[in-house]
Formats: sequence, C-alpha cells, structure tokens
Amino acid sequence: MNIVIRTPHFPHCVEILRRHLPEDHIHSCQTDQVHIAVADADVLIPAMCRIDTEVIAQTSAKVVHQFGVGLEGVDIPAATRRGIYVANVPGYEGAGNAVSVAEHAIFLMMALARKLPRALENVRREGRVR
Repeated sequence: MNIVIRTPHFPHCVEILRRHLPEDHIHSCQTDQVHIAVADADVLIPAMCRIDTEVIAQTSAKVVHQFGVGLEGVDIPAATRRGIYVANVPGYEGAGNAVSVAEHAIFLMMALARKLPRALENVRREGRVR
C-alpha cells in the first residue's frame, strides 16, 4: 500500500506508521510535490494541509484519513464524487486533544470575563510590556 502524508512537519508520524506497517510504502511530501506524490497513492493523510478538489482529481487514493480531528481541509464533496472515503480518528478519553481544547475554551471565557484584553492594553500603555 502507498500511504502519503501531506506534510513534512510531522516526521514522527511517518516513523510510527513505518514501524506498524512495515510492508507498506509510507512517505511525506512537500506542498510543491503533492501532485506527483498523490498520483499513485492508496491513502492520503492530510495532517495540516489541504486536500482540495485539484489534489483529489489527481489521486488514485481510495481513502483520505486524518490522524486526528478536523476534516475542514478536505474537499469532502469532491472526494465523495470520486468514490473516495474520508475518515478521521477522533480523540477519546485519555488521548487526543479534547481535554486541551476544553481547557483552552474555559481559559478564553475566564480571560474575557476578567477583561484580560483591556488589562493587557493598560499594561502596554504604561510601558511595562513590549
């Protein structure tokens, strides 16, 4: 199987997949190489990159599979028209980033409730923060 991870930013993902799928060809590609790399791909992993209509039109992949949440970068209607399945692995308790996202949302609500933007502006105006 030919698996293409569409980003050079997560080399550990390639290493992990190679360890678990030693029989498969797994590689990442730069944005300027994507059209060549996806031509004979069986699986596309978007990572942090877009899988748009043009990429979908040039691939032989049967699956676009995100290794986390977030499929907003994948043109799902275009994939559906080509018969390409689109999936992801959402987080579950004890893994993923669901807890971090919830904590961040609470932090932002508290910051707004405490008027943090105004406080930062006051500190900057006084010259204490640059």
